[in-house]
Amino acid sequence: MKKKKNDPLSLALELLLKMLMGLLFCFVLNMFFNSTFEKGKTFGLVILQIVELLIYGGLVYGYMWKVGSRDINKVNFNRMKKDNLRGLKIALIAMIPNVISYLILIIGKIAGWSNGVAVVYRALGICYVPVIFRYILTTPLLSEISLTRVILSGVTLLFVPAVAEGAYLLGLNGYSLSERLVYKTKQDNK
Repeated sequence: MKKKKNDPLSLALELLLKMLMGLLFCFVLNMFFNSTFEKGKTFGLVILQIVELLIYGGLVYGYMWKVGSRDINKVNFNRMKKDNLRGLKIALIAMIPNVISYLILIIGKIAGWSNGVAVVYRALGICYVPVIFRYILTTPLLSEISLTRVILSGVTLLFVPAVAEGAYLLGLNGYSLSERLVYKTKQDNK
C-alpha cells in the first residue's frame, strides 16, 4: 500500500486536482444553463452562481476537512506540530496558477496587451462566471474593461483560501458540519 505524502506541496497538488474537477463541473453547468439565462434574468444567474460555488467550495471543503482531521491524529501522537495556518498554506500553494493568471491580467491591462489574457483568467475562474464575472469582467476584451474592474475581479482569489482554511480548522478541531446539519443532538430533541 502506498503511503500518502503529507507535505504541503503534495497536499496542494491534490487540492489543485479537486479544484480542477470543480472547474470542470462548473464548466458543464455553464454550458447547460448559462446560455438559457439572458442578461436580464439575474435571479437564474444568482441561483446558478450559488450552485457552482457550493460545488466548487464543497470539493475544496471536503478535501481540506479530511486533511485537518488526519492532522489532529498526528498531532495527538506527536508525529507533527499543530499548525492552525496549514490549511491556508496549502490553499495558497494550490492557488499559484490562479494568482499568476491574475497578475498577467493586471499587467496585460496596464501594458495594453492582447485581449486573450482575460480569457485565460476567466477559464481558471469558470465557477465565478454566472454573476461575478458577468458584471465585473463584462467582456473578454481586456481593452474594454477598466483597471478598477480588473483589480476588483481579484476578490475571487480569496474564496478558495477562505474555504480551505475554515475547513482545515474544523477538521483539525473535530467539528463536522455535515454531522451537525444531518444528525440531531440530544439538545435538539428536547
